[in-house]
This record gives sequence, structure tokens and C-alpha cells, in this order.
Amino acid sequence: MKGEIKSKGYKFNDRDILSDDYSVKINKVKIWIDLNQIKGIQTYYQTLKGEIIPGKENIVLSGDNYSILSFELEKFDYVKSISGSINSKGFIEALLMVSFNGKKTTFGEFKQGSKP
Repeated sequence: MKGEIKSKGYKFNDRDILSDDYSVKINKVKIWIDLNQIKGIQTYYQTLKGEIIPGKENIVLSGDNYSILSFELEKFDYVKSISGSINSKGFIEALLMVSFNGKKTTFGEFKQGSKP
């Protein structure tokens, strides 16, 4: 289990990896998911020069019944928007990612009764 425990879940931050570089864009997202919810996320950042910097693996796993999926973009495309839903227990059960160039991927399932 990784991340900083907060009263309402875990807080993750890649600022220690990126340091003072605020000109990066998210170019890849790796997701750990089981049948019910997102179990982990890792972001990959692209610099203005095209260098890819992997972020931390932010994972909360128990057992081995999960899949690892990715949303990977072409060079210099980047994640434009991320939306999702949480279940009644506050866990992320679905994420929709859209790139600047229009590529879309959904992880998990948006279920009736979930909160956006």
C-alpha cells in the first residue's frame, strides 16, 4: 500500500519526482482495476523536449484478482480531461480519459446510483 493516508482516503503526489517542472503533460496512465473499483494509478509525464518521466505506482491492492490497463498516447498528445464516478463507499469505480487529440478510454463501469 502506498500513498499518504487521509481521513477520507489516500492522497498521492508526484511533485517530488517532477520537482519544480510544471511544464509537463500527462502522456500515459496505467490503471490497476478489479471487478468493482480502481485499485491503483500511475501517471507518466512528458516534458517539452519529449522525455517521459514515470510517476509513482499509487496502488492499494489486496489479493491478485485485478487487471492492469493503460491509456497511452502518441508523442506530444496528452490527457485533456479525466472524469469518473465513485461508489457509496467513496471508492473510484470508473474513469473516463480523453486526450487533446480525441482519443477516449473508459476504465471500469459507470453504474447507476454512483456519484460523478
